[in-house]
Amino acid sequence: MMNMINKNNMENKTTHLEEELALLEADLQAHYCQIGKEILDMVESEKGKINDLVDEIIKLKKKIAVLNNEIECPWCMAYNLSGSQYCKHCGEKLNAIERVGEE
Repeated sequence: MMNMINKNNMENKTTHLEEELALLEADLQAHYCQIGKEILDMVESEKGKINDLVDEIIKLKKKIAVLNNEIECPWCMAYNLSGSQYCKHCGEKLNAIERVGEE
């Protein structure tokens, strides 16, 4: 009889601990979800700013290339000296007509 009581008591304690564990794991999962949502929101808001900066950098690089009379490689978009026969970045043959700004 005593063994049966001890066994039931142990089962009750185990069940209680398993329920507590499940609650803690659910709480942890909720925290992870909230953090994930916050990070996603931050990335979405920063993405526009980053795209604007990249666009401005590209515009400035093109202006500099035009001033330097450089050739833009149609394959990799790298800028090359005006007399270049081949792209310094990808090695493709360049046409002297493909000057930056003449698009």
